[in-house]
Amino acid sequence: LTNINILETGTGRGFSSIMMSKILHKFNVDGQIITLDRNNIFDNCLISSKLQKTVTIHECLHEWKHLKDKYIKLMNGDSNEIIDKLDNKIKRINFAFLDGAHYYKDLKHELDFTEKKQQTGDIIVCDDYTKTQFPEIVKAIDEFLESGKYESKIFYSNDGTKKRGYVYMKKK
Repeated sequence: LTNINILETGTGRGFSSIMMSKILHKFNVDGQIITLDRNNIFDNCLISSKLQKTVTIHECLHEWKHLKDKYIKLMNGDSNEIIDKLDNKIKRINFAFLDGAHYYKDLKHELDFTEKKQQTGDIIVCDDYTKTQFPEIVKAIDEFLESGKYESKIFYSNDGTKKRGYVYMKKK
């Protein structure tokens, strides 16, 4: 692929977006990362501690401005509303990293939207597939996979405190 469209929900401080933009840059691939989050102001990160103030997502990403400007489109607000506005603006989603609101209805909407915009071989990764902590995420993903349109693998990591699950889905 020479141009890759990525959808991310749950931008947070932008770490995943920067990692994905670094990969696009390293392999000299054009693309865009559309990343959505309700929150874009932080007081609990290294840069806010260093500056002794609340910081914006733009301040969090300042060090990687060249990558942000080239690849990343930050969108602030409710993913359900933003996704509906993107329907006519994005034709294909080659890769999606869904880690936004941790509620069934939100993730279901994000999965359904993404599936409509994907072709065979396109990928979705979901974070926090952990039944004890996020049962609504598990329910939305399990129901989504019942359609049989995606092959999937579930991965678990353990940070010493909790077991955390991730789901990799590839469209058939």
